[in-house]
Amino acid sequence: MDGAEVGDVAQPGAAADEDSVTGHRDLDTSTTDLADAAIRALLGRSGRDLVGVSCLAAGTDQIFARAVLDLGGRLEVIIPAAGYAASLGVRARRGFEELKGRASRILRLAHTSPGPDP
Repeated sequence: MDGAEVGDVAQPGAAADEDSVTGHRDLDTSTTDLADAAIRALLGRSGRDLVGVSCLAAGTDQIFARAVLDLGGRLEVIIPAAGYAASLGVRARRGFEELKGRASRILRLAHTSPGPDP
């Protein structure tokens, strides 16, 4: 099921905890396991509805997104540019597509390609 695509972001003060993360992309197995455990421990403390916001980059972003979904939360995805998925490696692209398909909301930014230039 594809998430609903929207052109705006949820308003502050909503009745949910909105969380996001940024981190490294290239993690070895032991670091991946440590990051996953730490993220799940932090997210598990929430007593409110959990909403994770991510661009689903390789590494920490996808670990976070998967944890949010596994803990029963909702995932909101921000796609930073039209060619974003193509810029990911094969493994990261598979994770991106799978997690994007599980998102409850998708926000597509108007950039034509990923990178520092608009």
